[in-house]
Amino acid sequence: MIALLDTSTDTAVFALMKDGETLFHAEKTGRFGASVILPKMIESAHEQGLNIAYVTSWLVGKGPGSFTGTRVGIAFAHGISTGFGTLMKGCNSAYSFLKYAIDENPNAQSIAILHDGRRDEVIVNTFKLIEGQWTEHDIFICKIAEIAEKTSSYDVLVSPMPEEKLAEVKASAPLIYEVKPHIQGLCLDPAPHPKDPSEEASNLQPIYVRPAVFVEPLKTRNPQI
Repeated sequence: MIALLDTSTDTAVFALMKDGETLFHAEKTGRFGASVILPKMIESAHEQGLNIAYVTSWLVGKGPGSFTGTRVGIAFAHGISTGFGTLMKGCNSAYSFLKYAIDENPNAQSIAILHDGRRDEVIVNTFKLIEGQWTEHDIFICKIAEIAEKTSSYDVLVSPMPEEKLAEVKASAPLIYEVKPHIQGLCLDPAPHPKDPSEEASNLQPIYVRPAVFVEPLKTRNPQI
């Protein structure tokens, strides 16, 4: 049995699969989706007779997306997988959106996933079909106004962002708005599972596009503290 978890977007999703069949699916949308779904998902799965102890592999989304949500999901899955001694692999969360693009254009050879980058920007995560496998190609940030130009060579654009944020984009390819993660898409990630703890630690590094920015902490009001 495989466990899949992604908390990189506003919709936190968890699923259990076996032999390609989804046995359990849970999701929660909202700002605190990850904190709500994680404590309850194991209990709900147990109520349906599905024991987490029988999971042999974890696939967890590692972004791009919410900084906090992504780290919460990785830490939670890592804690459980370590406790049970199961395998764990970090996957590009954008794999969970490819299905929408493929359904829109079954002949697509290239797909761009648009994540909300805030500040009127998007994080563009691109994929290309190479020898029958969808493979990560590039990832970059651009202004919303630049989307049409920057993605003109892609067959389909997909985004979890609301329509009002992308309504003015005049892309040459179909643009699909407001999609929720199709968590089973993480299985499309062709990368092998890490072989040892050091590989796993490296594999679980969240995908950040912007460099980290140091914010100096506020000084205390009481100088004696």
